[in-house]
Amino acid sequence: MYIYDSRKVKFGDTFLCLPGGDPYCDEALAKGAKEILKVTRKEMARLVNSFFSYPSKHLKVIGVTGTNGKTSVCHFVAEVLKTLGYHPFTQGTLTHRLTTPESLDTFQAMDSHLKDGGTHFVMEVSSHGIAQDRVVGIDFDVTCLTNISQDHLDFHGSFEVYQQVKLGFMEGSGGIKIYPDDFQSVCLNDEASHYTSFQTLNKKAALAILLACGLDRDKALVALMKVMPPKGRFESVFSKAPFHVIVDYAHSPHGVEVVLKAAKEQLALSKGRLLVCYGCGGDRDRLKRPLMARVVSELSDYSVITNDNPRTEDPNQIVFDIKKGIQQGHSFEVKLDRKKAIEHVCLRAEKDDMVLIIGKGHESYQIIGDRTIPFSDVAVSQDILSKLGY
Repeated sequence: MYIYDSRKVKFGDTFLCLPGGDPYCDEALAKGAKEILKVTRKEMARLVNSFFSYPSKHLKVIGVTGTNGKTSVCHFVAEVLKTLGYHPFTQGTLTHRLTTPESLDTFQAMDSHLKDGGTHFVMEVSSHGIAQDRVVGIDFDVTCLTNISQDHLDFHGSFEVYQQVKLGFMEGSGGIKIYPDDFQSVCLNDEASHYTSFQTLNKKAALAILLACGLDRDKALVALMKVMPPKGRFESVFSKAPFHVIVDYAHSPHGVEVVLKAAKEQLALSKGRLLVCYGCGGDRDRLKRPLMARVVSELSDYSVITNDNPRTEDPNQIVFDIKKGIQQGHSFEVKLDRKKAIEHVCLRAEKDDMVLIIGKGHESYQIIGDRTIPFSDVAVSQDILSKLGY
């Protein structure tokens, strides 16, 4: 068996030493590796694709890329496929540590899915995954680009490079290609009116993909309208509070803007206020921090800046970067303890207001320094609301 992680090597395995992996060769040998092959990621992809007998050729493979919406679109597509009697596998942010895992993991998952009677493989394709050759050799039947806006400049260096990575993937992949102009014109039925604008766009993208896969439009549409959004995507925290609490994964300037505008749409009739709790990840793109702050300060009535996986970066530096984008006159506070920040904003909320907690979504942890501690925005919010008597 081929293994690229020295910690998982078993007797008789072949250790694939990726660039920078030389320090782990001794550990692999000590654990019983029969040989070591030094390979690039592209070489690994070709090697393991052959080893697993090119599994993507025997599945209907759907790849969704874009800055925002990948997880929701993949979720909608897979759930409809299940409803209509197919056997899909979903790979992405909700299922794996990396949005797009290493090629060995993907081809192995495809091979296992085939042996289990699988029909479709629905996967998120990240810019990191494309740039690091993790999707080399995959035969995509359908690819979809949801949108492109600023993100991951810490990795790509510039928006132009980031954009070209996404577009290059779309242009270079086989099969049917679906761009925003293609799915934005797709018609849903009247039942879609109660969804937020971005959820509607995600469902339009999903329907376009399903039609490209050859599904009956009427059956696909009926099933699609019944699918709820995935965890952590504009997810309501249920309670008896007279105000709304929503958790969302938005963590890019465009993603934040889309979610806040959707929240404002929902508040239009009640005239309630929008209170936002947010932060920015540490050791990541610093340029997007003031851009996110600008959006929050322009579209919300009040905000609290807090920690959002600061990692090894000084949280105060992150706050300093964020505050550069806050517009004059906006009311905000800084509370680095995320639990206390959520409690504070809930205490500020009044009847018909909306508390929007963004950045972490489905995540069940907080990374501070070199520690990963349990933390769920939904669970923490529920606990706070319960203690407040709601």
